[in-house]
Amino acid sequence: MDAMFNSKSVFISGASRGLGAAFAKEVIERGADRIFVTARKSEDLGYLVAQAPDRVVPIEMELSDPASIHKAVEAAKSASIVINNAGLLHFGNVLDMPVRDIREDMEVNFYGTLEVIRQFTPHLKLSKDARVLNILSIVSLASKAGIGGYATSKAAAFSATQAIRGTLFKEGIAVHAAFPGGMDTDMLAAVTGEEKDDPTLIAKEILDQMSQGVLDIYPGHGQEVGLLWKRSPRELEQQFTGA
Repeated sequence: MDAMFNSKSVFISGASRGLGAAFAKEVIERGADRIFVTARKSEDLGYLVAQAPDRVVPIEMELSDPASIHKAVEAAKSASIVINNAGLLHFGNVLDMPVRDIREDMEVNFYGTLEVIRQFTPHLKLSKDARVLNILSIVSLASKAGIGGYATSKAAAFSATQAIRGTLFKEGIAVHAAFPGGMDTDMLAAVTGEEKDDPTLIAKEILDQMSQGVLDIYPGHGQEVGLLWKRSPRELEQQFTGA
């Protein structure tokens, strides 16, 4: 059991696979009383429901649709811990990739995540020890040309996280940010030749540090990137871009 999660209600977006599914399984193990999990299609969450049918609640949510977000939050408004994990990635350089792909990355990773937090805030203010965890990325710190739209959206989400943290701190709500590197998930299946972290281990590490009160979390090989960014942002940029 984990005191932070035991008997709590937790909301996890993008839980049908990858890191989101790992979070859901870990939160079940840590004793959460109710786990609200989202996906675009609720049937994709069936295997998680089967693990704890009395505690796991599947919810359909489309992050590019504010009405869908509102409906999901209303269904999960008892949650005192919100894990914003869902995301979208298009490959390409911002100079020549389709603009619609950049817009979609922004719509989901920035605007969608922000809307979830805005919708949850009135409910979180009523909860004791409420927390928000935003899953960002090492490319929130320095961009990579091959995933330019995704990196831009995650950098924007990082900036918003800082602004939200300062605001919600006054309400007694902690806002955590996690900066994982590449993981062995479907999202990065096309990427080869790079070290990828195990999402199960990353989920454990993030939740452990969250329970310890760490606000900025650099799990897996994100730890090395985080240390370099703190020491020399320009050097990290050069490492990622070659310029």
